[in-house]
Amino acid sequence: MTGMAKRKQTSEGGHGPLRRRGGADARSEPGSAETTKREGSRGASELSAGTGGTGGRREGVGLPAPLVTLPDDDPALAELAPLIARLGHRFVRPALLRAALTTPSWVNEHPAAGWPGNACLEFLGDAVLGLVAADALWRRFPTLGEGDLTRLRASLVSEAALGAVAREIALGERLFLGRGDLKSGVLERDGTLADAVEAAIAAAFLDARASGGDPLAAAAAVFDALLGPRLRAMLENDILLRARSLALGGAEALFKDLHPLVRFQNGALSLDQSLCNGDDGDVHLGGRGLLLMPSAFVWPRLSTILGAPWQPTLAYTPRGVANLWIVDPPPVERSLELLLGQGRAAVLLSLEPPSSTLEIARRLGLVASGVSEHLSVLRLSGLVESQRRGRFVYYRLS
Repeated sequence: MTGMAKRKQTSEGGHGPLRRRGGADARSEPGSAETTKREGSRGASELSAGTGGTGGRREGVGLPAPLVTLPDDDPALAELAPLIARLGHRFVRPALLRAALTTPSWVNEHPAAGWPGNACLEFLGDAVLGLVAADALWRRFPTLGEGDLTRLRASLVSEAALGAVAREIALGERLFLGRGDLKSGVLERDGTLADAVEAAIAAAFLDARASGGDPLAAAAAVFDALLGPRLRAMLENDILLRARSLALGGAEALFKDLHPLVRFQNGALSLDQSLCNGDDGDVHLGGRGLLLMPSAFVWPRLSTILGAPWQPTLAYTPRGVANLWIVDPPPVERSLELLLGQGRAAVLLSLEPPSSTLEIARRLGLVASGVSEHLSVLRLSGLVESQRRGRFVYYRLS
């Protein structure tokens, strides 16, 4: 839109590749200074490659020693195919994913099985996930300060967020748990599921590196496959609703419920000083327009980008963000239940944020075929709309 916006400017916010070193003279005598130097260089290069001193075996390049020799012929690996499809990375060695799903309690009960526990994979995955999330957020919000980016990253990779996506892909059903863990109900805990997500991301990272691929790209692919669809569906739903408001009621309707402290009057958009960082003042858009960008991570504030050379941008909280990581179904009002029936009313209320048939079924504890039937009726009645994204169809309130 054109016009004037009250200025609330936010503040702006490498490492090189590891190089293998060595190349000592092969004619050096054993025990000489040159030989010692060469052996020390070789040891350092093996450590940086992560082989754990395996002598550079091709299949172990880039892998810590406990993961070099895994039971790659384990028949159970074939059962991981559906999960691999959901993770967005084609594993060259599915055994690495199997290791990521193996808890220490299971290893203690099966010491001769040849599988290590996933604790160190969780350790690596936590760091890789933090890097991937930080990179994605900084590219998306290039002018945000360190504090805001840190807060956004913490929200994105929180136990609640990772636990929710783990439940959506039924990751807990694939975990190898000891009998004690099964009895104690660890699968009900977000922490257990979040650890499994981190371990799976680490497995994709190591699988790509060991096979000559880009490890960070592989980790980012898993990150996007797990978190991307739900986020995109919610954001697109908000964009559609605001486009309708603009078409039917103009700019006043568009900004009416954007935020309680945002006001549009006489062609000017006013933002309360408490909403965002930066200096006070007026910014004349001069025909450049104002880009509205829904973001799941700016609540309860707004984020503005108003200084040159950036496109004037206002990032705001979209509808449905409060339910983004909630797995439990919302309570059904009695009047809606009487009108639609208990099951259909529950399905309708579960569409904040937009969800797929399988997500709704898992959330409500219903069979997918029954949910699909309810969605068909709700769509025919005009209460629900559908949109395909990749292999999934997401349903949202009309």
